Formats: sequence, C-alpha cells, structure tokens
Amino acid sequence: DEAISFKNDAGLKIFSNKTECSFALAKIDEFSIDERKIGRRLTSFINEKMGESAISDKSEKSMLQQQARGMSRQEMLTTFKVYGRTGKIHDKSLFLWRAVGFLKLHPEMIKDLFPLFEDSATSSEGRMLIFGLLASVESSEAQAAMLKLLGSETALNDSHYPLMYQHLTLLKKPDAAVVAKIEETYNNEKDEGDFKEEAALSLGAVAYNLRNNNQAEAADRLNEKLVSDLKSATTNKDKETMLDALGNSGDNDNFDEVSGYADASNSPQVRASALNALRRTDSKEATSLLIDMVEDSEPLVKKQAMNSLAHHELDDDSLAELEQKIINGSFSGSEYLDLLNLLSRFQKSSPQAVKNILEAFLAKGINDPHVVMRAKSLLDSVNKRLQGEI
Repeated sequence: DEAISFKNDAGLKIFSNKTECSFALAKIDEFSIDERKIGRRLTSFINEKMGESAISDKSEKSMLQQQARGMSRQEMLTTFKVYGRTGKIHDKSLFLWRAVGFLKLHPEMIKDLFPLFEDSATSSEGRMLIFGLLASVESSEAQAAMLKLLGSETALNDSHYPLMYQHLTLLKKPDAAVVAKIEETYNNEKDEGDFKEEAALSLGAVAYNLRNNNQAEAADRLNEKLVSDLKSATTNKDKETMLDALGNSGDNDNFDEVSGYADASNSPQVRASALNALRRTDSKEATSLLIDMVEDSEPLVKKQAMNSLAHHELDDDSLAELEQKIINGSFSGSEYLDLLNLLSRFQKSSPQAVKNILEAFLAKGINDPHVVMRAKSLLDSVNKRLQGEI
C-alpha cells in the first residue's frame, strides 16, 4: 500500500513513494547562476511547493522498528544503569539512536526512566544522558518528563542542573508548557538569580525555535522581553548576557537595537557580544557592520566579527570589501587563521572572490609557515574548483 505521499495546499497529490522519476543528461556546460540562489530556491520549493508530507502509521511504525533494532525495555534500562554507574557504554551514539526509536514506539515506557534518574547511584553524566535522550525523542510525553525531572530535588541538587535545563532549548517544537517554564525561569532569575545567564540564553534559543516552527507571535513576545531588558541593563555583564541571548533569538528586526552596542564607547566584551547578536541577522546592514568590525583594535572583537560573518551569505561585493581590509593591513598574528577559516566557508559559492583574497593575502609576505601552508592549500582547492576539477 502507498505509505508516503506529498500534497500541496490545494490537497492535490504531488508524488508518493510509488512515484517513478526519470532523469536524463541534457547539457554539460558552465553556468553563472549563483549556487546560493539555487539553494534558496530549492529550500523554498521544499518548504512551500511540496506541502505537507503524509506518512501512514504503518510506515512510520516500520521505520521506528528498524531504528530500535529490537531494543527491549530491559536492555534500555540496564544500559542506562551501567552507564550511570561506570560511565561506560558500547557505541553510545548507536544506543541512543535505537533508544529514541524505542521510546517513540513505546512512549508509555518513558516513565520507567524516572527511578533510574532519581537513583543516588546514577551519576550526573547518567542523568545528562537521560535528558539528551528525552530531548531527541521530543514527543509530548518526553517533554513532560523533562519538566517533571527538572522539578525533582535530585535535579535541583545536581551540579549539572544548568546543563540539564538547557536541554529544553534542543526541542525544535517546544510544547506550551516548556515555553512557559522557560519564560517563568527567566522572569525569576533575570534580576539577582544565580542562573540568570543560562535562563536568558535559553529564552533566546526557544524564541528562535518557535520562530522556525511558525509561532512568530510567541517568538516575538520572548524576543521583545530580551530587548526590553537589554535597554535597562546597567552593567557590562548584563549587557553581554542580553546581547548573547538576542543572538540566540536571531530576529532580523533586532539590528537597530543591537548595532549601537558595537560602538567603540563600549567595552571589548560588550562589542563582541553585539557582533555575536548579529550572527543570525543575515541582512545587508548587519553584514556591512561585521565587515567594518574586522578592523576593530581589539582581537576579541575582530575574532567575533569573523565568526559571525561565517553565518552570513557573503556575496562577491562583500568579499571584495574583506579583500580591501587585508590590503589595508587589518589582520595579524592569530587572526590570519580566523580569516582563512572564514574564507574556506565561501570557496564553493564564490571561488573567484576567495581566490582574489587569498592572492592578496599571500602577497603580504606572511612569515608564519603554518599560515602560509594553510593559505596555499586553500588556494589550490579554489583553483581546482575554478578549473572544474572538483
């Protein structure tokens, strides 16, 4: 029987697992189309044209059974028990993958993890592994279990509690109860709490997940809370925390609120956090500011500018601006490797622009043999790409 199908917004079937597709080579040639535009168009096609996927219960169950690979309740609990006491587990990644499939098939068995979590013989690492599993399962039962465990005395007294709590930010589709918990924790901790930094960063991360899950109203509410608290922050530490939290939120509308903190009148740490806050703000204004900031006098700020730029889609004009910074002597020492790491990110999308930058870079006569070797290796890769060898 048909198990998987895709329908558009009009309810018309586009294709299913029975659809047969044929492809034929039509032409071999060089194309000038920007690969990034192709990527965006493909993403748009997948997100908008294909519509909702429909996977039959029978097919989904079959896939989860294959994932679980015959795992039993006893095997899952015994493995967790051994790991909680010894820190040892054979092929942890495979075990967790199977356990995720098992608990998706048997959500009623999630509660069987509670006694193990509460057991005094279970280490903090063992409890962390349980949280990692529940975050990966992500079902409503798993999310409810995470909240229940976070409220236990065992979790609250564990030195790893902040890390357990931050597992909530891994939920791509957080339930309303999880959002409420994140917001409540932030409100309780934001003034004098010992946990306020983690609470703020988590609030920003959940806002990002909500926005990606088409819950813009809820995401905007959390983001506005962070913007408001940034404006009222008086210490540099609080400003850094709020800026980093807004970086997790990644709202494109944050540029005007954030960019002023990159001003030279602020401390290097605040300026760096402002640039971190712009890493997900992939706008022309944000990209331009980040490129300008690679000329900052503080190494910390320059490094963050390049780290944030690596999250942006730099076009040839932006890369040409970066080339000019190199010619002007804006980089030195350890910053060379940060620059090369950034350039490697764009060798596929803008090989000619990257080649121009690397040639300008090598022309400066850098003395560090490791840096020169890395630059030449990257240039060789770019040349091969331009010549069609890769």
